[in-house]
Order: sequence, then C-alpha cells, then structure tokens
Amino acid sequence: MRVRTVATASEVALLTARAYLRTGRPHEAQRAIVDSLETHTSVDASLTAQMLVASARIRQDDADTGIAILIDAA
Repeated sequence: MRVRTVATASEVALLTARAYLRTGRPHEAQRAIVDSLETHTSVDASLTAQMLVASARIRQDDADTGIAILIDAA
C-alpha cells in the first residue's frame, strides 16, 4: 500500500500497532510505532502512539516502563 501523506502514514502505523496488540504481538506493535515516530505530528496521534507503546511495554511484562510512559504523556 502506498501512503500519500504524513497523516495517513501515522494512521496506518497506529492501526497496525493496534492490530498487533490485539493479536498478542506487543514487540511488533512497539516497533510499528517506534519506526514511524516522525509521522505522529498531531497531539492526538502523538498521545495515541505513546499510549500504544505503553500498552506494548506492559504486555511485555515491563509495567513500570509502561506506566512511566503514560505518566510522562499526561
């Protein structure tokens, strides 16, 4: 699939990360977000990306880091 805008790239990455989390693949979810950090330029996309990374960390048995990410996002 060809992504035409930064906003579209961000949405695709966020949806991909959500799909990975739903299927029990937190490492891939985190990678989908980290590999696309420069595309999350809106406040909503940036906060959603942080939430997804935090959720992925928690699902990787790193709850302290996940919670710290959420606290820092606030």
